[in-house]
Amino acid sequence: MPAHSGVQVWLALWKATSAIEVHAGRSGMQLQMCRSDFAILEALLQQGPLPVNTLGREMALTSGSATTAINRLENRHLVRRVPQEEDRRVCLVELTDEGRALIENASDNHSALMESACSGLTRADRKILLGLLEKLGLAAESLAEKECRSPRKEDAPTKDQASFKDPPSNKDSSQPPAEEIGFAGFTDLD
Repeated sequence: MPAHSGVQVWLALWKATSAIEVHAGRSGMQLQMCRSDFAILEALLQQGPLPVNTLGREMALTSGSATTAINRLENRHLVRRVPQEEDRRVCLVELTDEGRALIENASDNHSALMESACSGLTRADRKILLGLLEKLGLAAESLAEKECRSPRKEDAPTKDQASFKDPPSNKDSSQPPAEEIGFAGFTDLD
């Protein structure tokens, strides 16, 4: 394998992600929930109510898995589904008061765990790393979009599968989002 190859980059990212995931998983374990449930609560805290399909896409869950996760959270009275008057096909998921209190408290603990997991990097290191990850993610996303338009479309990932951008927040789904936050939003550490 050539030095600094794409495969080496991928393996290093995979190993680093796996190591950090151990710490991230502790956040959900403390709440007796799996990572996807924790991630859904965190997304709702950060972005507000979201359509079921957006939550699923953002968490890289199939439609059935997203529905199952939301059902689990609903059974624990942490989220509720809110049908939309203007389009009955759209159902938003929002935090209940109990869910908000739980995830706000857990979010502080999660932040502390992530700070600990990243303690081997200075703020300057983190800024450089985030810039490089943004560059890598956007380049890979662009390539995936081109492959989606290639003649062998069935072999290429879909745009949703390859997206490195956060979906827009749709607090009012009738209004276009004010801005889309991609990787660029994560490089501002000052």
